[in-house]
Amino acid sequence: MGSLLTSLRKYRPRENTNPVENFITEAFAWLLRKDDGLSHSLINHIAQQLSDTDKKFSLPSGDVIWSTQANYNGVFPDMEAKWPGMRMVFEHKVWAGLHDNQLKNYRDYHQDAGTDYRLILITGHHSQHAQNPDLALCWDDIYVLFENHLEVSRQSANAWIIKDFLQLLKSEGLGPAAPISHTAIFHYQEAISLSSQLEALMHIAIKNEWSMPGYRSEVKKKEGVLGIQFSRQSSETGADATWTPGVFVGFFLDGWDHRVENRLKDGLKMCLKISISGKYHADYPEWAEYKELIKDLADQAAKSSRGWVFYNHRAEANPFNPWHPLYLEYPMIDVFRGTETMAEQEQRFIKLAEEVLGMLTACESFRALEEKFKNKGVC
Repeated sequence: MGSLLTSLRKYRPRENTNPVENFITEAFAWLLRKDDGLSHSLINHIAQQLSDTDKKFSLPSGDVIWSTQANYNGVFPDMEAKWPGMRMVFEHKVWAGLHDNQLKNYRDYHQDAGTDYRLILITGHHSQHAQNPDLALCWDDIYVLFENHLEVSRQSANAWIIKDFLQLLKSEGLGPAAPISHTAIFHYQEAISLSSQLEALMHIAIKNEWSMPGYRSEVKKKEGVLGIQFSRQSSETGADATWTPGVFVGFFLDGWDHRVENRLKDGLKMCLKISISGKYHADYPEWAEYKELIKDLADQAAKSSRGWVFYNHRAEANPFNPWHPLYLEYPMIDVFRGTETMAEQEQRFIKLAEEVLGMLTACESFRALEEKFKNKGVC
């Protein structure tokens, strides 16, 4: 096995490569070749994560061979571990995204060769997880795994270099999250323009002929959300008088007001949310129509081929916001994935908004809830 410095020298900064990713990959692979205990810890961790899936595998009984930049007919995964009967393929990203079909190319290679393999993606943040690897990890997962290995192997001759590797990850913002994150620093300029770009999209989308009879629509940009608010015609007065019920479809940019911060930890969300006027907060949880809507929305999400997620905020959050109890959610990154123009993004949003509104209005319990309010004389 070559020295660490020899391994690191393989990657000199050059066009179309990321020297940080390459540097980390070579140091990572060198450590795994050097320290059998570390190698076993990583493979055991992956095995545990996959143990309840159809991708479970048997642990190696002998040596594991670690290599970098194996040639898969002209495509080069960052790292590979192999032992008899198994290839474990790793793709590493710091802050960049995957190239088109990057993981598919690795799958195709092994499927054509007929080898048993597992595809592992390691990235700087959960939001970079894409293209359906067998297991997606973040570098802070690796940090914790290596740190735990040090705790039980304090006398290891490799402890100093493992500590240096942990320091490398931390210096690149890939260790445990800091209050000021490297992700935010790298993407701040793009992020500050996101709100205005989404608002422009909404002012175009609102002109669509939405199938929400009995509701008026307006662009809403407040309380951490940006999208289209559908409000009922009501004889009541007050800020939330038309939430009988109110229906919003758009994006969460900040979860603080709605008390859904935990729902955004893996990235921003598109959502449909149901809102209910404050005067009914003591009563609506016990209405049969509301309880039935909970079941119906959960069923609609379960049947969704796209993967909408139902969230019963009132039941699952503590504390909860009683004004906005029910949600259907979808990752914002997937809304716009693959789009290149504003027109494509407008069309994608409108298509998904119509889809999720259709899921809601298909619920007989939603119509029953509307009638409940109408019978109370508020609509």
